[in-house]
Amino acid sequence: MVEVNGIFHYSNIIRFYSDIKNNNSSKFYPIPADNYGLSLDLNSKNSTIVNFKIYTLNGKLNQNKTELLKMDFNKISLNASLLFPEIYLIEY
Repeated sequence: MVEVNGIFHYSNIIRFYSDIKNNNSSKFYPIPADNYGLSLDLNSKNSTIVNFKIYTLNGKLNQNKTELLKMDFNKISLNASLLFPEIYLIEY
């Protein structure tokens, strides 16, 4: 980040990863999110409990949702009404 006076700072790098074993694919839509919500389609080769977290870019937790994924196709809905126009990070 570069400040007005020309001084710059490097931000910390935060790594997000999926710990869902044998996950085939995932898809978020619509981008940008609309008033109807944000959907996540996930194909999983096993049943597992997953915790979804949505963070702002400055690290503030916006949403936290726990879901039981079944084997095969899963459709998860996240509340977009709590998302203001900004860039978010999703951890699951």
